[in-house]
Amino acid sequence: MPKKKAGAVFNEGDVEPKGRRRINSATGAFVRTVDLSARLETWKKHRPSELLSVAKGAPQAVIKSWSGGKSFRRVKDSLNYISRSGQLPLENEDGETIVGEDQVYALGLEWRDGGTPIPDESTLTEYHCFVFCAPKAVDPALLESAASEVIAEVFEGFQYVKALHKKETDPSPRASEYPHLHLIVKSRSLAGDRLYLGANLPVYLRQRYAQALRDRGVEMAATYRSERFPDRRPDENRDVDQTGTRGPADDSYALQTYSSLWEKLQNGTTLERLQASIVSNYIETHTGIDLEKSRQPGGSGRER
Repeated sequence: MPKKKAGAVFNEGDVEPKGRRRINSATGAFVRTVDLSARLETWKKHRPSELLSVAKGAPQAVIKSWSGGKSFRRVKDSLNYISRSGQLPLENEDGETIVGEDQVYALGLEWRDGGTPIPDESTLTEYHCFVFCAPKAVDPALLESAASEVIAEVFEGFQYVKALHKKETDPSPRASEYPHLHLIVKSRSLAGDRLYLGANLPVYLRQRYAQALRDRGVEMAATYRSERFPDRRPDENRDVDQTGTRGPADDSYALQTYSSLWEKLQNGTTLERLQASIVSNYIETHTGIDLEKSRQPGGSGRER
């Protein structure tokens, strides 16, 4: 008979990595993880909106992330940092407000002992940190609303706290002029599943965040670097090769991406044809290629 596979277990005992998964070294069973980036596949329908936002000159949505720490002491330090030692209010996953040193300290104890407890020392990352950023001109209230929508959806079932930092209320002498929202998430959900960040979760978070901002009238985009033309002057649209002649710059993937979008919009509604002209201007500005001329017989469309 085939050997029965060990069932999934929670974070009990020593856990060691095995490929992209983790395994309990005592039992040999895989630790159950939750991969939130799986939703990225369902988000592809929003890709044209992302590309069009880039063509309009929208800035890229930025979310910084890093592994917070492996001990209760590190968690406590992070909670103090984002709350400015209790001077700024925190908000947890239930919408409750935590403000003041005593309440922040009590929150730390709650995280240590309640839900999925955080040990004094651990071999695994016990919490993760994220910062949702925005340009200086964005209303902090819109940033907080958009980020909160994304956080509630993506991290449902996890314990977390968030704090809005803005110049007007941040007591730090080095307060940033750019509004941003800090988020600290425990690495294990209330069900015991361990959060697996992977390479795609930051991408999904950025795209979801950009859409939430656009829904609130703030034009933002979230695309891969390969889907954006390098920033350069029009006279630098072509690189000089070793023979001294100019050849096409390394923007073939971006050119193919936006050319395909232009083709689709050209055959659409009146609004989509107007959007096609925006895409066409974006391509010509960055590559010197006139798509209309390039579609004519014998015409490359590239300025020489």
